[in-house]
Amino acid sequence: LGPGESNGGPTKGDPSAHMYLIYKVGDKNITWWYRGVFELYLMPAANLEKGTKAYYSLIGAPRVLPRYAFGFIASRWGWKDKADIDSVLSTFRKESYPIDAFIVDFEFFTTFNDYDLAAAGSSKYQDFGFNEVTFPAPKKQLETYKDGYHVRMGGIRKPRLGNDGLLREARRAGYTADASLMRGAQNV
Repeated sequence: LGPGESNGGPTKGDPSAHMYLIYKVGDKNITWWYRGVFELYLMPAANLEKGTKAYYSLIGAPRVLPRYAFGFIASRWGWKDKADIDSVLSTFRKESYPIDAFIVDFEFFTTFNDYDLAAAGSSKYQDFGFNEVTFPAPKKQLETYKDGYHVRMGGIRKPRLGNDGLLREARRAGYTADASLMRGAQNV
């Protein structure tokens, strides 16, 4: 196949059909696998700027991020509890250090990370909600951080589940990825 050529065929009328697209770039192939209706928009352009303008004319221009997103964002792993978070934010304000947002890893939603969990998960792992140690009253706490400290909170959330019940439910419904399609991955 030449650059931009495909061995894929149309899936018109059959949303469950599979489409394989293989594009040759140099000595390597880039393979896309897709199931369902496939719409492809081509926007040939003389340069990136013109291509970007054509793309934005189709989807609309992106919105500008909120102002705090351009400021200083403190990211930390290992918040102990609410008092720890409050102490750090208070120190930033008392010492006049700039801070516009802070990032919390898994501690915002569960009490332990999922790095050592078995593939079956754990009944003690909480995937959704707030950790009662770091966020005992999340609505009030986040309002205080926003209105009192003038900071926003961002939570890191990996795209995976650790709770055994939720994992069983996701597997039964076919919501988990087949690792055989991904190089270097394990089945979840």
